[in-house]
Amino acid sequence: MNKFQEILPFLKTIEKQRQKIAINYVFIGIGAFVGVCFIISNLGLVAQSKFIATILGLVIIVFATKKHYLKNMEKKIKAKVLNKIIQNLGFSWTNSFINSNIITKSKLFVGFDFMSKDDEFVALKDNLAIAICEAKISKNAKIKRSNLMSKIDTPSAFNGVIIACMFYDKNISSHTILVPKNSAQDVLNLNKTELESPKFNEKYTVFTNDEIEARVILNPSFMEKLSEFTNIFGKDEAYCAFYENIVLVGINSNKDLFALQIKQNLEEYKEQFDKITLELKSVINLIDYLNLEKIYK
Repeated sequence: MNKFQEILPFLKTIEKQRQKIAINYVFIGIGAFVGVCFIISNLGLVAQSKFIATILGLVIIVFATKKHYLKNMEKKIKAKVLNKIIQNLGFSWTNSFINSNIITKSKLFVGFDFMSKDDEFVALKDNLAIAICEAKISKNAKIKRSNLMSKIDTPSAFNGVIIACMFYDKNISSHTILVPKNSAQDVLNLNKTELESPKFNEKYTVFTNDEIEARVILNPSFMEKLSEFTNIFGKDEAYCAFYENIVLVGINSNKDLFALQIKQNLEEYKEQFDKITLELKSVINLIDYLNLEKIYK
């Protein structure tokens, strides 16, 4: 059975709930409108103003409740649908090994001081661990305090998905990073270098402590695979780091890549299902390529 077919009964139930909510709120709206018109026609001018203000407040509360209810429905859809996709691809929905220490050691985001994470998936293969994580990485984070709460103001340096491979049997003797041209900053103990492709050098900046190995790692074949990968995510740039037994690849999407929205027909759900499946398969294809590459000692 097609994996999407397995979740169709669940989606049909969700759609019936959505329709029921929509109908209920239509009747509530009509009833409220008729009631307001009747009451206003029998009130004085001052009383009318107070009554209208009260009604507006109630309308805001009702629609806020509806928004909250629909948001919870989206969470249910995401939990069910996304879990089916990742299980089919060999991943588990759990905390990953991607953390601030790994990001700091990668040297991809110079001077970052705040990192938050959302959805995280992990898979284990014979010789490596794979992690996928939605992350927001920020620089110059400031904590704004009030009497009731503290708020972290975080100008985002990166807001997207990070893929990490941790190899058990391989090691990279050098440290090489690749960043989009407009994000490049000098990196401590790494030297800026250019590769042979002018087109590549127009888009990316490379920092490394071993120029020869950087050219081996960032070979034309890898750059082609990376381009295919970013295109699937609807982007044309990526962040990459190669060091020790770690390979990191980041896509700065500036949106929730794994969000699933409530739709009015099942075909639209299938489009979302297929899109996320394609994105996660592209992650696996890139990792399989990296696993086979002869860039390790």
